[in-house]
Amino acid sequence: MAVSIVGASGFGLIIGSLTKILENWHRETTARSRKLSMIQTFIRKKRLPRTLKVRLMRYFRHYIAKTSTFDERELLCEFSLSLRGEILHETYKNTFFRIPAFKRLSTQFVLDMAMFIKPLIVVNGDVLAKEGCVGTEMFILNTGIIEVRRTAPENTDWIVVLEILTERGVFGEVSLLEYAPHANSYTAKATSDLFTLPKEDFDHLIEEYPDAEHAMIDYHNERSAIKR
Repeated sequence: MAVSIVGASGFGLIIGSLTKILENWHRETTARSRKLSMIQTFIRKKRLPRTLKVRLMRYFRHYIAKTSTFDERELLCEFSLSLRGEILHETYKNTFFRIPAFKRLSTQFVLDMAMFIKPLIVVNGDVLAKEGCVGTEMFILNTGIIEVRRTAPENTDWIVVLEILTERGVFGEVSLLEYAPHANSYTAKATSDLFTLPKEDFDHLIEEYPDAEHAMIDYHNERSAIKR
């Protein structure tokens, strides 16, 4: 009897959470439609180059298609710790758990990290990080193409392409590990979907998982040695 009551109450909490989210769905969808209309009006009124107008509309439409109409983190916090872990594992088992940089991290750290990541969508030509600038987040490439560049040491007018990152690529980890400028610039070469992890959230995580910081330092040092 007690098991039935607990099970029913747990199910009730889930249904209550879903109901709350669904109640906000219509309002948020309406807000997005209104925002799209505002963007269209803005583009019509501003004398922007045609190529920039196309980029703006392409970006926003892609953003709507790829992002949720509700706060996923808010929903996940409504679930029990074990259920939340199962959901996150199923959601990211084909992304985070296949990323070479994260294979050396504990499964629980990766699951907890997934609660803090933020989606980011960029289009061809967008610069995510500049050489010489201090960053505040790490980037995880889900789909798309990112070009890694660096100024040639023998001639500052020359730009050297170091590598092309595709899905499951990680970059900007130096921003999490130390207050140091980026050694390279990172530019999108196609519409790309990424996740970002802000430094303040990473700092919070490593308080509970200090070994994760050492693992990320080792990963960063290995990558830096290859690029030299």
